[in-house]
Amino acid sequence: MPYEDDYTLIGTTDQPWTYAEGEAKISDDEIDYLCAAASEYFLKPVTREDIQWTYSGVRPLFDDHSRSAATVTRDFVFDYDNDNGAPVLSIFGGKITTYRVLALQAIRTLSDALDVDGDDWTKEAHLPGGDFRPDRFDSLVDQYEDRWPFIDRSILHRLARAYGTDTANILADVTSLADLGQSFGAGLYEIEIRWLIDREFACTAEDILWRRSKLGLHMNEGEQRAVEQWFERQGPLSKANLDLS
Repeated sequence: MPYEDDYTLIGTTDQPWTYAEGEAKISDDEIDYLCAAASEYFLKPVTREDIQWTYSGVRPLFDDHSRSAATVTRDFVFDYDNDNGAPVLSIFGGKITTYRVLALQAIRTLSDALDVDGDDWTKEAHLPGGDFRPDRFDSLVDQYEDRWPFIDRSILHRLARAYGTDTANILADVTSLADLGQSFGAGLYEIEIRWLIDREFACTAEDILWRRSKLGLHMNEGEQRAVEQWFERQGPLSKANLDLS
């Protein structure tokens, strides 16, 4: 699938993983498998030399004793213990496409113990920055370009894609490029880093470049190192030393 404008994402695989194996990462067998599978659709084969970056994640699944990881249920399972002292709700499995249903069921399970409302108010609720119609995205970018004409449209487009209407909050006090702070390359400025620390709990350069975004793909080693050095200069992260009030 198209990925980060300039790349193609190829995947995925399902392989069991244990802590004893160390850091989760793609194996040589998985690389060979994915390259071979993709190559079936192109005249020019996809090879290891074409790979720019790989990433792996560990998906916690409920052990339903399936024969393979690919057939293990993706449903979530609750284990609620309310017999001794404070109630404990353990959640196993689940995935991002069912997170709202999971959250709703969790609140309903705990509603009596916590004395909270278990109504389904989130059904029509927007995620942060998501309060606009998808077919109005280009118009949203147009509005930002009109308001901040000194910022390249490609940067505004990426910000809108990442933060939606929160882009206006990020740039609220910006009246010139200088107000964006240090430029790190690939359209990343200090003002966005500070927003990610304050609102999305980023703590390291890796959080910024590879977790909250994939801007590391568009940066050279020197630019990535500049982000690391910025964090090193901040010392221990806090609202006090980053002036994020």
